Amino acid sequence: MFCPQCGNRLEDDALFCGKCGAQLGTGGAAPKGAKVPAAISPSTSISSTATGIGTGSAVADMLKAHGKLIVGGVVALVVVVATIVGVVSMLTGGATLGQTTDTVRRAFEAQQPYLAEVPSSEYTNDSPYSIASFEVTDMKVQRGDWLTAQIKTAIENESFRVDLTYSLDYYPYPDTAYRSPDQTGDYVFNLMSRSVTPKKGVERDDANGVGGEGLELNEETGTCQTTVDKTYQFWFADAVSSKTITYAVGEHGWYVEDENTTRRVTYKDLDGEYRAKTGDLTKFAQFTLSGLNAETGTFTITYKVNGWTEEGGWGHPDSYSEASGTLTAAIEPSTSDYGGQSDGYSYYFEAQGDSDHGSRQASLSGYLIQSDDGSKAIEINSVSIGQDEIDGRNGEVSPIVFSGTGIIYKQ
Repeated sequence: MFCPQCGNRLEDDALFCGKCGAQLGTGGAAPKGAKVPAAISPSTSISSTATGIGTGSAVADMLKAHGKLIVGGVVALVVVVATIVGVVSMLTGGATLGQTTDTVRRAFEAQQPYLAEVPSSEYTNDSPYSIASFEVTDMKVQRGDWLTAQIKTAIENESFRVDLTYSLDYYPYPDTAYRSPDQTGDYVFNLMSRSVTPKKGVERDDANGVGGEGLELNEETGTCQTTVDKTYQFWFADAVSSKTITYAVGEHGWYVEDENTTRRVTYKDLDGEYRAKTGDLTKFAQFTLSGLNAETGTFTITYKVNGWTEEGGWGHPDSYSEASGTLTAAIEPSTSDYGGQSDGYSYYFEAQGDSDHGSRQASLSGYLIQSDDGSKAIEINSVSIGQDEIDGRNGEVSPIVFSGTGIIYKQ
């Protein structure tokens, strides 16, 4: 049963309330010998009440004990409430203008400032980026108006990991101007540092034949490398170009760090007779190449110029006798635009030798070319062959017998 005065739970056969001292029962007298404690009124002191029922009675001791329990309970309740308030304040960000790692991350994911910092996919296959890690530290409220913090995050896709550090400035909106439940203010992310780490090598470089499984990443150096061989075939030579390319990773992704090209040319098919079809070079009665060195591109030219007679000025005919000699030639490939072949090189040669007339010297230069009709041809751009020539007016001797330009074809 319960005490009708204070509501304390009691045994069913209790005669009085052990908490407030109220007499229980149907109104009859208490059994003989029973000590019935007087009811405690608000104005009755514990001391007087205890005296009325006997010094050191159980009721007085019990009341004292209950008083201590009540005081202790109140203190405990205050501590619990304070703890709960502190925890709720921490969880809701009461000291950080309502901001937590979760709210900042949601704003970061919504704005995606990292998309401006991810590397180029020029040498990799496109794949989406995702946030691999996200940490917010050093949250501080500035003058009670706005929040500052630092963010460290890692963004990854299949090819790269990008480690980023941002500073955050958060400016809360007025209560009447919420954007959304998660966006209660303006988040400004400012990039502080950035580093890019490759997770795999270059996957594609169409210009240099990289594809398929791509290139292997050197974990120690963070680079990768490939060698591209190209073979060019001309009627006069076979050229093999070997280009070794080293790729490295910078702030914007993969780039070509170094290119080293080596070439090997093997000369062929130059030995034989050549003739001009038109022009000055038809005066060559003989033009023979021989002794080609396939590795060095050196060869010998044996020539003979026909004699001819032309009417000179002032009514004096100019007579030219035959001239012949031998020249030693050497091919010197260069990257000049003139006469360039598909490999980007011009196959220029110079020849020096002798003449049996005039100055006794001869020189010649030209290019090995691919003619439009596919013929094997040499373009001569300079000829100087010496021969005695008597000037009809003053008897002076000219050292030049013949000079001319044109194209000669292998027979």
